[in-house]
Amino acid sequence: MKNYFKTFKRNHKCIFHKSLFLFDLYYKIKYNLFGVRIENRGYGRIKKLIRGMNNEIVIGKGTSLDNVFFRIIGNNNRITFGENCRVRNECSFWMEGSNIEIIIGNNCTFNHTNHFCAQEDNTKIILGDNCMFSNNITIRTSDSHSVLDKNTGKRINPSGNVIIGKHVWVAAQVLILKGVEIGEDSIIATKALVSRSIPSNCIAAGIPAKVIKTDVTWSATFE
Repeated sequence: MKNYFKTFKRNHKCIFHKSLFLFDLYYKIKYNLFGVRIENRGYGRIKKLIRGMNNEIVIGKGTSLDNVFFRIIGNNNRITFGENCRVRNECSFWMEGSNIEIIIGNNCTFNHTNHFCAQEDNTKIILGDNCMFSNNITIRTSDSHSVLDKNTGKRINPSGNVIIGKHVWVAAQVLILKGVEIGEDSIIATKALVSRSIPSNCIAAGIPAKVIKTDVTWSATFE
């Protein structure tokens, strides 16, 4: 009898995997119960820690997720992946607060161990189409803790959105902080700390990152 149930469970799982309709329906029912809706499961594996209601993960057609972690603490948050993105091993997407958005354009690629953290209500991380991210990159919309003026008690380190334009190449071990905008076709060099906005068609490097070359673009192939 025990072997019978093992066989039934294995065949039942196989039927779900072979039918995209049934598998997508299963995901929608399963995650709706835990306060998150996943629209189009894409391809690959995800891990999650979800607390809150009315949260949503939208995965575009042809996008693959390889061992990606989602942490969503709050309500009315939304993560959107465009079409044909590749998100590789141990990348993580954190949302802590409510009414937060992480929007990723089409054809973006992410190597391993990237961390995107949108904290505090109403903050956003927006990535344009055709961006390329290397490994060990961190993007943050907040300092995670408040810094207060000693005399007035007012907070002096508000959160800020991070917006990255189309076709931006971010090299390994880059840190991009709150309130930064990076223009399209730019390159952020290895280990740069980006604390101020960077214009289009340039190379930025250093701590803090500064423009070191202008009037450039880049290609993912050798030309």
